[in-house]
Amino acid sequence: MSTNIEFSSKAAIAIKTARTALGVNQVEFARMLSIPKTSLARIETLEAKIDIDVFYRAVEVLRERGIDVNVDRYDDITIVITPKAQQLVLDLLSDESNRRSDRKKRLHISDED
Repeated sequence: MSTNIEFSSKAAIAIKTARTALGVNQVEFARMLSIPKTSLARIETLEAKIDIDVFYRAVEVLRERGIDVNVDRYDDITIVITPKAQQLVLDLLSDESNRRSDRKKRLHISDED
């Protein structure tokens, strides 16, 4: 069953999903793409259509980090999270400096109990 979702919408879904899987926020990902954070936010919320060059740059940035994204012209969006990306995310999650300051405090308090 084809839903005829336009490419720009599928691309936005793919980018937001892959970015989230990679564990980076909009500011970090926009920096990787050399675009303003506001542009990325507008793309991800479907307020703006994605420029094809930005989409290809996003696909390349993700691929370099181990996430393969494919948006085909029919219905499918395929996102493959390779072991390389899995390890990047595990490293990111295990680095306490990436945690919110209030989360660090709660973790520290619970460690003492």
